[in-house]
Amino acid sequence: MVTRLLLLSAIIFAFSQPFISNKNYNKKEHIFIYLDNSLSTNTKGKKGDLLKIAAQEIIENTTDKNEYSLRTNTGFYKDLSKDALKNRLLKVDNSSKKISLASLLLQIKIEKKLKTKTLNNIILISDFQTNYNTKFTNVTTPFSAIKLEASKKDNLSVDSVFINNKNANNFRLNVVIKNQGPRKDIVPLAIFNGKNLLSKQSVSIEKDTEKTVVFTLQNTVNLLGKITLNFSDTFLHDNTYYFALNNNQKIPVLAIGKKTNFLSKIYTKEAFKFTNYPHSKHQLQYPPKPTINYTK
Repeated sequence: MVTRLLLLSAIIFAFSQPFISNKNYNKKEHIFIYLDNSLSTNTKGKKGDLLKIAAQEIIENTTDKNEYSLRTNTGFYKDLSKDALKNRLLKVDNSSKKISLASLLLQIKIEKKLKTKTLNNIILISDFQTNYNTKFTNVTTPFSAIKLEASKKDNLSVDSVFINNKNANNFRLNVVIKNQGPRKDIVPLAIFNGKNLLSKQSVSIEKDTEKTVVFTLQNTVNLLGKITLNFSDTFLHDNTYYFALNNNQKIPVLAIGKKTNFLSKIYTKEAFKFTNYPHSKHQLQYPPKPTINYTK
């Protein structure tokens, strides 16, 4: 009987979960929040615009008792109250600027050292397009991560532009289109010089492929080019591509050293003003010091 009672007591103790009071439960916290406002967050999620919805959900989950610091790709806003954080979040907009994870965590780590008497938490909110698996170690500052996910998984973009077959009258402009997702048909692609439409085509592209679309354009002295894909997809910022051509001015290139033939083949007379100086003739010429006459 005694043995059975001891065994029963052991089982009850093993499966019980006694409450241990947290002395820091009511202690003020300082919460560091990173909100990724890069261009990749300028897209739609299940609830709407990824960046705007993320900012709104932060506002809804803040309290008056805590203090906050907000880091975006464009600034670091420290020691904010709930209302100050809300005002700052309402002003956040998408930016082309980026910040590395290492730089982000280092900045927060430095700030944490200044707040030794406060509980600190770190929350990172991003679409995490970069794979960070190799960047986490056992000494990485602990943090919580919230991933922003777009409702659409496919994207069409203008990847790059290059020129060939140039002559006295015209040239070929090659536009590389990249498709991430299913096949897309009859997508309008247009080229502008400033606000003036130069040419337009309709493009069809297979699933998960690249395609080069060729335009033949007349030579102009200055071309302020803009290429637009008229397509509503995950990321709209990469549907526009800007470039510039100046056919009236050659680019000056100076080579100092032993004369070689291959450089003149790279820097052709059509596009470059190439000059080659050997070492023996290379002497830096400084202007003479001016003579100053003092008069009473």
